[in-house]
Amino acid sequence: MAAVYPKLYIVDAMAMIYRSFHAFQSAHLSDSSGRPTGAIYGVALFLNRVISELAPDLLIFALEGGGKTWRHQIYHDYKGHRDKVPGELESQMPIIMKLIKTFGPVYAVEGIEADDLIGSIVSKMPNQIQCHIISPDKDFYQLISDHVHIQHPKPKQPFLHIGIKEFIQRFSFPPCYMVDYLSLVGDPVDNIPGVKGIGDVSARRLILQFGTIESIYENISQVSNNKMKEHLIKGKDQAILSKKLVTIRSNISIPFDMEDIISNPVDSTDLIPRWKIFEKLQFNSLLPPTYKRKELQIHNLPQSINIGYEKHQIHQFIDHLEGKHVTIHCGGPNQSTITLRSPTGQFIEWIVVPGNSSWKAMTHLLQDHRIVKVGHHLKKIFHILYNYEDLLMSNYYDIMIADYLIDPNSHQHTLEHCWKKSTGTDLPSTDKPDILCFFISKLYEIYRKKLDEMNLSDVLKKIELPLIPILTKMEKNGVFVDRKYLLSYGISVDRSLTKLEDEIKTIADSDFNINSTKQLQRVLFEKLRIQDQFHYKNLKKTKTGYSTDESVLKKFIKHPICFKILEYRSLMKLKSTYINALPKYINQKTKKIHSHFNQTVAATGRLSSDRPNLQNIPSKTQIGQEIRRAFRPQKKEWIYLSADYSQIELRLLAYLSNNKILKNAFSQDKDVHKITAAKIFCVDFNEVTPIQRERAKTINFGIIYGMGAKRLSEILEITISQARDFIKLYFDAYPGIKNYQEEVLQFAKNNGFITTEMGRRRPIIGLNDRNRFIANRAVNIAINSPLQGLAADIIKVAMINTDRELREQQIDARIIMQIHDELILECPLEEVTNISSLVKHSMESVLKCQPSLKVNINVGESWYHLS
Repeated sequence: MAAVYPKLYIVDAMAMIYRSFHAFQSAHLSDSSGRPTGAIYGVALFLNRVISELAPDLLIFALEGGGKTWRHQIYHDYKGHRDKVPGELESQMPIIMKLIKTFGPVYAVEGIEADDLIGSIVSKMPNQIQCHIISPDKDFYQLISDHVHIQHPKPKQPFLHIGIKEFIQRFSFPPCYMVDYLSLVGDPVDNIPGVKGIGDVSARRLILQFGTIESIYENISQVSNNKMKEHLIKGKDQAILSKKLVTIRSNISIPFDMEDIISNPVDSTDLIPRWKIFEKLQFNSLLPPTYKRKELQIHNLPQSINIGYEKHQIHQFIDHLEGKHVTIHCGGPNQSTITLRSPTGQFIEWIVVPGNSSWKAMTHLLQDHRIVKVGHHLKKIFHILYNYEDLLMSNYYDIMIADYLIDPNSHQHTLEHCWKKSTGTDLPSTDKPDILCFFISKLYEIYRKKLDEMNLSDVLKKIELPLIPILTKMEKNGVFVDRKYLLSYGISVDRSLTKLEDEIKTIADSDFNINSTKQLQRVLFEKLRIQDQFHYKNLKKTKTGYSTDESVLKKFIKHPICFKILEYRSLMKLKSTYINALPKYINQKTKKIHSHFNQTVAATGRLSSDRPNLQNIPSKTQIGQEIRRAFRPQKKEWIYLSADYSQIELRLLAYLSNNKILKNAFSQDKDVHKITAAKIFCVDFNEVTPIQRERAKTINFGIIYGMGAKRLSEILEITISQARDFIKLYFDAYPGIKNYQEEVLQFAKNNGFITTEMGRRRPIIGLNDRNRFIANRAVNIAINSPLQGLAADIIKVAMINTDRELREQQIDARIIMQIHDELILECPLEEVTNISSLVKHSMESVLKCQPSLKVNINVGESWYHLS
């Protein structure tokens, strides 16, 4: 029987890490401390794929050795355009390396690139061992042989296997000529110049006719195409240099024994270290069902007793509680079942059916102020109760919101996560509501104590809990959206897109697919050569060539084609995000959108909206405004009313920093941005130009968000030195603000968190991190959070006050949306004056401060007419 040799898989580690980072960057994944985890998660997914799809016998990882290499010595611009490792990725690298090592050994040699390291490893392997290089990098194709193959990763597809046969099918020549091919076409990723004017098709023809670069130049007279010959002659030095750069060296000295690799097969048994990393980072979907965590067993729990829910049983249940708490959970025989459990184990499974004998008794229990109703995600309960006007709940406590107040940076506030964070054990798998009520009861004791210790009890009781029924009503009431108008407007937008397409193709003098990156690259950078027109040399590059993303096109926005493409993309995005998407959310029965308003998502304390996100519908663009026309009252003779806090964060900055100039400006109702512009640009107030005012506005809000000189220079398109001067002039003009920010920062450094005036707390992670990106981000968060957090508190209290006043005065009006610092209500047209006065007073009286809060009231027949 023939011997069976193991298969060796070598992972190009940095290529894998960068692909994972970019794939999950937009997902904004992070752990409970706020540290990003997207790249880690991507690497974990990728390596799980490697194990499951490729089943390697041997698995190793090759890393860049760091420092300058021999390629830098012969070509100074080698990889010259590459940016440094992004700070967000750099912060994840220690955990990524720890994770990788649970899959296999990592090899790196100082001053040696991963390409040369991999080339040397495969060259020293016995021919009997099949080597598979896992990488998307075409440079490795030159190594393909009978015993060396490439596994090219494809998103959402199996790995693409490339051996000799597959290579020839793709390129028409053997792998040994790959270095010559790359020498001709170049490689924008590594800044390999290649021969200008020689592309993929030309390079293949030349190689099929002549073979190597050397042979091409020895027989240059035989090149029949004069233009190609001219390109080759002119680019000879670049071609020869490029071949040196792309050739992978396979003879470097390796400070480890090949036997070490061969004698360390993939261990499929010792997976606990890997799983512990997954568990710590809350990558629960990557943990197998068999993974044994610390878990409390259900059979160890106190016995629960179902006492029924007849009238006399409910009264007995209430008497037994004696003013204690009762836990409440929705779930059971149907969607309208609510389970209540006493601390001693008695429980009721109550099916909410109005009019039966239990109705009044249960109403009495839910409205009894002596008894605390404790649950997790109580809005679900309120949605059930909201169906019955006389069935409300008083004196309640939400574990989910309590957890959010303690750890607002976390995105995980499920019952399972609350239990895990509080006890260190896993919640047993169960769907029995009485058992879940037991855990909620235990968490109540823990969270009540924690919130008291952290001085967060008032924030919960006075701000967050009273908001739950208000948000429930907003979700239930919904917002009427005119489907026919949206569909009609969509047709109009399609016409505009078609017109833009025609204009772009006319400017390009070419019929091409505007949505194809490759075709757009060819038109912009090869045909029109816009980079030459604007004398721009350091263009952002990707694997496929020059980038065509928004940041690049904005550099050339003065060129009509770039302006039109940006306009086209913006229109396409708005159409797909709103015009096409919004009708899908319209309830067929109510004709309304019933969006969800979330209390436990934004770390700042602000509400968020999803399914769909109503807060993101643009207000300043024409298309955004037109979309808002579709939002209007469903009832005739009703109208929209908008109540918007005016410059609330700037007012709060003036108040908290006690800056007299800003305070006086607001008190006298002056234009704060013009005042700032006059001070920064050293001009008279009446001589401030619109451009100067706009720049001052950017600086005003930039200071609030802790913006540094670099970011300000990018936004204003000025030098960093000028931006620093502007910031200095600002702080000189408004003495006290700098001191205030330094005091906030020092408090955050000393305590690890900041608090708002109303008591909300936000942990600040990373102020002393050695990673500059993380530390700067933490500084911005620390400076901004007292303002943004207080603004969040204010708008929430304003909602509570406004809702209470409307109910007490029995006014038929309702809050339907909360958009940042603005409340939108719908109300009868005849009562607009009364309601405007009520809402304005309710909102402006939330916080007694100097300068005082100011609310602008607007009314209109649709959302569009409010702006």
